[in-house]
Amino acid sequence: MLHTALQVEGIRAPGKRWGHDTVRAQFAGELIRRRKLYPAELRDTFERLGEVRQVADYAAIPISELSVARAVRRTNDFVATVRKNQDRRKGRNKPT
Repeated sequence: MLHTALQVEGIRAPGKRWGHDTVRAQFAGELIRRRKLYPAELRDTFERLGEVRQVADYAAIPISELSVARAVRRTNDFVATVRKNQDRRKGRNKPT
């Protein structure tokens, strides 16, 4: 998800591959703090969804429906924001 947002904004991997820490740092540093293209509340999206995934995949206890619903909502919000920014870059839905 974060990698897609970086690609949309023209930020490329410093080497052949992005590391997870690099992606998180670039997203928060470049796209949220510096360019202010994404709202600050998306800063910890990757970590929060990763925590839910860890519990869902590896924990002995089942994950709650509420946790799943929140994760889906957070993912949908993130994807919608990336799409909005992508449309903005393509000249559609320009802010007024």
